[in-house]
Amino acid sequence: MKGRALAALSVLCLFPTWALGQSDKVETIGPIPEAFVSDAIRTSLEAKGYRLIDNGAPIAEIWVRAEAPAQPKKEAEGVLYSQLSESEFVGVVHFPETTTDFRGDSVPAGYYTLRYALMPSDGNHMGAAPNRDFLLLIPAKNDPDPKATLNFENLVAQSRKATGIKHPGPLNLTAAEGGKAAVLSNDNAGHTVFSFNLKVAGGWEMPVALVVRGVAEQ
Repeated sequence: MKGRALAALSVLCLFPTWALGQSDKVETIGPIPEAFVSDAIRTSLEAKGYRLIDNGAPIAEIWVRAEAPAQPKKEAEGVLYSQLSESEFVGVVHFPETTTDFRGDSVPAGYYTLRYALMPSDGNHMGAAPNRDFLLLIPAKNDPDPKATLNFENLVAQSRKATGIKHPGPLNLTAAEGGKAAVLSNDNAGHTVFSFNLKVAGGWEMPVALVVRGVAEQ
């Protein structure tokens, strides 16, 4: 009996550690290092960031904007985040190693701002993604003003500096589930998705889901 009790106690002690080890894929980290972004960008971000860990290795660090401007929700076909204005600054991502964007193009290690964009609804982009919402990567050194508004052509031109080719560097936004904040998960296509809440002026939070690893189905 005593041996069974000790065994049961051992299981109870081990279980919480196992559970945390399996689910704790997002670590909270401190403010973004000052050397890699402008003062305006740094002060526009939340003081804490998130380190995303997949299969035991960090794949990205993300700092979310402290508060985004409030926008009325608009109904648009194939658009999930119509409350965001095009080119809206959402946050900063740091890739510790070379990675790929949603197109599969190479993106060097480094710090990048994330700005909202809608994929054009034309024949060249038909079927490229389930929805039109993306965050475009821009090298942080080239994007010092979080309040800047860019037209689509300028936004794409800035994002090309992330890939070094004629195409910009997109990360796909997918449908978010309310209540799933600061978690990492896999979708049905095998993409790694980071879910977080973006604070919006007026005191509410917008659930956001961002594909941080994975490419579009060919």
